[in-house]
Amino acid sequence: MALTVLFADNTQKEAWASGIRWTIDALIAATPPQRHRLEVCRHDQLAERLPQLKPDVLVVNAPSSWRSLLSFRRLKAPIRLLVEHHYCEGFALHMQHRYGKPLARLEWMLRLSYRSFDRVVAVSRGQAEWMRRRSLVKAERLATVCTSREVHEFEALALPEPHAGPLVLGALGRFSEQKGFDLLLEAMRRLDPAQVQLRLGGGGDEEEALRRAAADLPHVSFSGVITDLPAFFAGIDALVVPSRWEPFGNVALEAKASGRPVLVTQVDGLTEQASGCGLIATAGPGELAGAIAQLIRCGPEQRRAWGEEGRRQAGLAWPTYVETWLQLLDDLEAGRSGMKQ
Repeated sequence: MALTVLFADNTQKEAWASGIRWTIDALIAATPPQRHRLEVCRHDQLAERLPQLKPDVLVVNAPSSWRSLLSFRRLKAPIRLLVEHHYCEGFALHMQHRYGKPLARLEWMLRLSYRSFDRVVAVSRGQAEWMRRRSLVKAERLATVCTSREVHEFEALALPEPHAGPLVLGALGRFSEQKGFDLLLEAMRRLDPAQVQLRLGGGGDEEEALRRAAADLPHVSFSGVITDLPAFFAGIDALVVPSRWEPFGNVALEAKASGRPVLVTQVDGLTEQASGCGLIATAGPGELAGAIAQLIRCGPEQRRAWGEEGRRQAGLAWPTYVETWLQLLDDLEAGRSGMKQ
């Protein structure tokens, strides 16, 4: 018997269609109605939608906090799931090292929050491993569904061709501490402009500081907020994701689908995305500069091979995401039916 599933999202659709809501809408479109009935609403609409729809499963995409503990417990549905888009090991360690935030307090809050749900869904294998290792949720209540999105528009791009002049790197995202663009600019300072250029796309609170940091870097340019992702990827040879923490990192998946090799930092869900299709570096200026230099030295044939493998992986990611979600819902339905017998 099909389940009625309500996804609650606390974000708005993003201009470049990489956001949580976009992914939920695409998952709904990809789900056969005879298998499960999926709907979505904003988190602030739950008080109205829950009694109207009476879903079998409620899927929450909101961040945990001390303030949210009581509101989570008040959510009424036979089966409740929390998708953990927000917290990961890299975030916890950064808060501890940079701001002196004790790990124990954060982890205790997460344990209390996760107890309000029948399942907690990790968005990457790295995040799930952290949850298990820190005993944040019992193993039998933890599921892993690696985040994805449809990538047809990226797969249509031609692979980069060898060209004269410097290697063109791209980086893209919110201009925030998390994304580590300040580290990338310091790395670019150590590299020869004749060998490499960086196109930095996005916007946010740190834009002014980043522009000041890049003012004397002739090989760095700002592309503004990107509304046409395929066009951005078409203009670069490889993507750098220098994040300090990243539960998954959809932009790496998009670059892979575009046939571009990726250079990512060794944090959380990013690490698993570079397997066989790029390089991994510690989140620091020197380490990033060294990895970029290696990316330059490896040559166009190796970069093309990484691009081809990345595209193959990305092509499998979305159907795997959809089927993993549907299998999780099937398992929940089987468990519910077993309890009724």
